[in-house]
Amino acid sequence: KEKATETGSNPKLRQSRFVTVTDKLFEIAYRAKHDHAPFALAVVLFHMIMRALMLRVFYHRAAVAIQVRYRYFKMTMKRQRQLKPVMNIQKAFKAAKTSLEMLKKEQAAEVIQHSYRAHRNYVRNQRLMKCCFFIQRIWRGA
Repeated sequence: KEKATETGSNPKLRQSRFVTVTDKLFEIAYRAKHDHAPFALAVVLFHMIMRALMLRVFYHRAAVAIQVRYRYFKMTMKRQRQLKPVMNIQKAFKAAKTSLEMLKKEQAAEVIQHSYRAHRNYVRNQRLMKCCFFIQRIWRGA
């Protein structure tokens, strides 16, 4: 209560712990034998406060960077969820189109194989007939 009346403030208001500690430090510095002690204390406090503010700015920038990346990730996921049905339809259409193309190619291959086998059998049969006629001619004495 005495300190509150000395500073002229309301005795019911409670000072911050940091303000009280700072006041005590300056009282000690004023009583020190060196005349530059309060100045050195002020410089140290100034640097501590600046460091705290810079850390706060640093943490704020880090938080903003994380938020930006999170929002980007969230929008990407939302876009993927919206495009998923479209992509499924496209995938099904491409699969059907590819299977039809493969079916046409397989049918074309079957036709080519059938034609080749028929030609091969025709050539073989012609050769056999030729040989049979030759044997028959020799047998009949012609």
